Amino acid sequence: MIGYIVLGSTVDDLTRGFADQPGTYAETYPALARALDQTDRDAINDDAFETCLRLVLTELGTELSRREHDRIDAVTTGRSTFRPDHARTASSTAGQA
Repeated sequence: MIGYIVLGSTVDDLTRGFADQPGTYAETYPALARALDQTDRDAINDDAFETCLRLVLTELGTELSRREHDRIDAVTTGRSTFRPDHARTASSTAGQA
């Protein structure tokens, strides 16, 4: 779920989520109306995009690093699970006759 929130934040912006005039919300949601009125929406959009993109890239880097570490560990300890496709097929059908 977090992945969807972060990615969504990088492609959608605050401006599209609310009416152009903050006063539209004044009667029903006065705090929201005040916040929108006092907010530089373009700056918020830019900051949100940069923050979310940074999070996506950091998470991607962490995942790639973890996978590379696991691959190196498996190879150096002889526990590699890599088998070419033909070996996988042969071993998975070996007991079936």
